[in-house]
Order: sequence, then C-alpha cells, then structure tokens
Amino acid sequence: MIAVVCFLAAAIFIGFYYQSRRNENMKPEHVEVTCDGEMLGSYPLEENATIEIETDYGLNVMFIEDGKVSVTDADCNNHNCMEQGIITKSGESIICLPHRLVITITGEAETEYDVIVR
Repeated sequence: MIAVVCFLAAAIFIGFYYQSRRNENMKPEHVEVTCDGEMLGSYPLEENATIEIETDYGLNVMFIEDGKVSVTDADCNNHNCMEQGIITKSGESIICLPHRLVITITGEAETEYDVIVR
C-alpha cells in the first residue's frame, strides 16, 4: 500500500514538473488589436513600441515594453482601459468599451489554472 502511494505521489510530481517546464519555454508572441471584432493589427511582444490606435470612436495609445502591454493614453471619457494595468500572459486583454477596442495577448502559452476539476 505504501509503495502504491509513493508511486502515485512521484508520478504526480513528475507530471507537474514537466508541465511547468513546458509552460516556461512557451512565451506569448503577439498582441492583437481589434475594433468591433475587426482586426486592426498584430504586434510582436519582443519589440518595444508605442502605437497610436485611431478608430472612428477615438484614440488610444498602446505601449509595449519587455513583453508587457498597457494603454498609456485614451481620449474616452472614463479611462478604464488605462486603469486595467499591464498584461503579460497569453489570453489576457485590455478593453476600452467606449472605443469598442480589445487588446489581447496571443501565443502558444496556455493560461494558468489554479485547479482543474473533472
């Protein structure tokens, strides 16, 4: 019985170890910008840039630095997009509702889960 428990514990540890090593090697690659569901652009996260995004609804300024993305300026009335902070992981988004703008990090990395229940 003890041998079975030790074997299961070792198998679980090895599984988690290799999964974490695999996720470390996969990095988010791009940040995609859409307005009303239409793709406006895709930008690599490796290149630092300040990008002005002008749509029919207004102007936002997106800042990419060291794989981190934020909105540093916007002419919307509430500035919630600027208050959403910095995004760094695949699947994270910054949304500006007045400008109908969605900024999302995409790439191979999966989002992190706290618990998986089956």
